Amino acid sequence: MQDLLQTLQDHDIGHLAAVAELWGLDLPPGPALEAARGLTQAMLDPEQVGEVVESLPPDARRALEDLLRRGGRMPFLDFTRRHGPLCEMGPARRDRERPWRDPASPTEALWYRGLIARAFADSPSGPQEFVFIPRDLLPLLPTPPRAPEPPPGHPAPEPVHTTPASHAAVEDATTLLAALRARPEPGASLHPDRLARLAPFLHQPAAAPLLASLLAALDGRGGGREVLPLV
Repeated sequence: MQDLLQTLQDHDIGHLAAVAELWGLDLPPGPALEAARGLTQAMLDPEQVGEVVESLPPDARRALEDLLRRGGRMPFLDFTRRHGPLCEMGPARRDRERPWRDPASPTEALWYRGLIARAFADSPSGPQEFVFIPRDLLPLLPTPPRAPEPPPGHPAPEPVHTTPASHAAVEDATTLLAALRARPEPGASLHPDRLARLAPFLHQPAAAPLLASLLAALDGRGGGREVLPLV
């Protein structure tokens, strides 16, 4: 990709002044090209680069590190999706609103510092716009920390069998209560023969003993008395 001078000389004097302000530098006098050359020389000082990186807002620092971990280049749309948009505006609006003093995103914070640029380049799918770090600035930036390790384990597989939520338990409880009011049983269990006779009327016959125990516990009568009538 391009070097720092190539990226800066594409901008007008107002943009260069914003970059110089954020770097704490005096913009060299003269036309835009001469100013870009002097600014490039000052920005490529390793100590100056370190100070600017240290002063970045945390989210802009993370965006820069993300780009560094990818070799200093990634598709522009991918970068802005991850780190926020770059608001397009003309020189008059830019100079009036001064967005570099209150950037709307980490992308803008890096853009107005000249730490990133954008250009089209070839890709397997054809020409594509990339965001990149100028190639002579790239080796002066600190090595980013490793990306956070993914959590241990892996996603659980999809269950083979699923049972959608329903009102089956409520309906079965109503059926059990009706049957037990008609003919109570002692204790908190159903006789197997009676359960077999009730099974055709239940949505989940296998869960009937558990449901009967839950109903008995809710009734709260305990002991060996007739707890299942629930009347």
